[in-house]
Amino acid sequence: TGDAMDRERRLSLQWQHDLSTTIDYIESLPDMNAQQIGYFGISRGASFAGVINLALEPRIRAVVLASGGIWIHSPLHPMVDLINYAPRITVPVLMLSGRYDHIYPYEQSQKRTFELLGTPAGSKQQIAYDTGHFTLPPNRVAADVTDWFDRYLGR
Repeated sequence: TGDAMDRERRLSLQWQHDLSTTIDYIESLPDMNAQQIGYFGISRGASFAGVINLALEPRIRAVVLASGGIWIHSPLHPMVDLINYAPRITVPVLMLSGRYDHIYPYEQSQKRTFELLGTPAGSKQQIAYDTGHFTLPPNRVAADVTDWFDRYLGR
């Protein structure tokens, strides 16, 4: 419905404000390196407003998206539809996907998101685990995420 779509639109604006304010705060701290900010999003944070922020926030240098993708289950407000933002995301992106994800189905949602990303081919990677939505293997994920951020943000 229109009300639900408008709620999603307003929520995405709030998430963008929160992210920008958080990065502003990090920049004010002398013991933080604001030039090396990474983003790790899971599920909704790897889709919808979470990923839209990546197209709008230039201070994020590397990204990991776990169990997220394009929403295919109902209409969305164009302002929160990832299809409109994925090509504008150009930073290094690692996508962690479950082949049996029922919320963001691998072929229709996750793989499609990966293909739409504006990130150059050499700076994006998708790893598919034989799992579902919230069941990614924690030890493997920890190693993959650490390796990715070490590669693009330094140790």
